[in-house]
Amino acid sequence: RRRTPDEVHSELLRFDHVVSHLPLTDVARHVLDEFLLSNAIAAAEANFQGQPLVRAEIHDSLADSYRSLGLSGQAEAQRRIALALRRQALPEADKAIAQTLNALVWVLVDQGKFLEAESACREALAMQRKEGRDPGVGLATTLQNLAITLRRPEQFTEAERLMREALALRRRYYGN
Repeated sequence: RRRTPDEVHSELLRFDHVVSHLPLTDVARHVLDEFLLSNAIAAAEANFQGQPLVRAEIHDSLADSYRSLGLSGQAEAQRRIALALRRQALPEADKAIAQTLNALVWVLVDQGKFLEAESACREALAMQRKEGRDPGVGLATTLQNLAITLRRPEQFTEAERLMREALALRRRYYGN
């Protein structure tokens, strides 16, 4: 049966009363996650099975979306999927793997996982130094990220050294 305008109005008032007590930002995050981002994850997996690097790019984009919504746990999961896909499809010390590790660092830092972030930075740094070619500004980014993850007082000297090295590299590439 069709509802009367008074019934619809009454239901909307009840709905407004219930919703007025909810943290609407959290509701919006949940709705975006459940109805948009989760569907995008499923679509990426279903539609790009034979294309791991395309899937990695999609998972990276999803990680960025989750991070911008403040959903760091979901962002970490998507970034780790992107990293795993790149590890499967690319050579061991590929620049894209180091870049993904650097991106992973920030979702780990967001969650206070500084030791894991430090480990990811050190892995990226080892790859970049091992490549045998000029890694460019990416090395400066990794050095800076690693310095930021070093939070214990006994690490401050190393953090300062890393920041100075990152600054010198940036000056080399961009000038003063």
